[in-house]
Amino acid sequence: MYMNIREKAPLLIGLGLPALFIVGVAFFVLFPVSSSLPKVNFVYATYPSNTYELQGAIIVVNGKISIGNSYSIFRECDPYITGNVYDKQQVSTTVVNMQTRPDFCDTTLPGSSEKRLQKALSMGLKVFEHNPATNESRELTIDEALRLNVSDVLESPDGFEFTYGRNSGDFYGFSNGYSQDYYLKNNRYATKMNLVIPASSQYGSGVQFIGWVR
Repeated sequence: MYMNIREKAPLLIGLGLPALFIVGVAFFVLFPVSSSLPKVNFVYATYPSNTYELQGAIIVVNGKISIGNSYSIFRECDPYITGNVYDKQQVSTTVVNMQTRPDFCDTTLPGSSEKRLQKALSMGLKVFEHNPATNESRELTIDEALRLNVSDVLESPDGFEFTYGRNSGDFYGFSNGYSQDYYLKNNRYATKMNLVIPASSQYGSGVQFIGWVR
């Protein structure tokens, strides 16, 4: 009996070690150490997938949320053209009607940021702050969005990146295919984020990552 156990020991070890490895990997994947989970809040925007002019509309300037000078959103900010533009003699007759030009066209005026964001919101844009610790999003008002200090660097201070979809093969070589969801991912974990996504969005359209809350 004793000899049989000694003879079978290499076989038992050979079978047992892979099983222990699989159990260990599964434990760390399913029950990650809390200190390794994402903790930094981030901001994102959503828009109807058929409203293409809102794609990339939000930008970060000096740590503050702003709306870029998109012609699709702010057509009324372009100079007013008079005369026949096809007549070479009148091509230069371009004037700006300052009386009818909206206030938000001049970004140096007080309140222009609020009015520009309001214009984008009226077209279907929404801004959210997401808390990874609770995995919940909260829609921001204009005042809340403009008061935030935001960093638009790729990686958060705790080492995570915002990604769309993930190959679960990142987990020690195991592969379960590709997922069309949003994740915070570092070199060890990919944590799915439960975002508020427009019903009309698909294949990653309709969501714009803005930055990390500082």
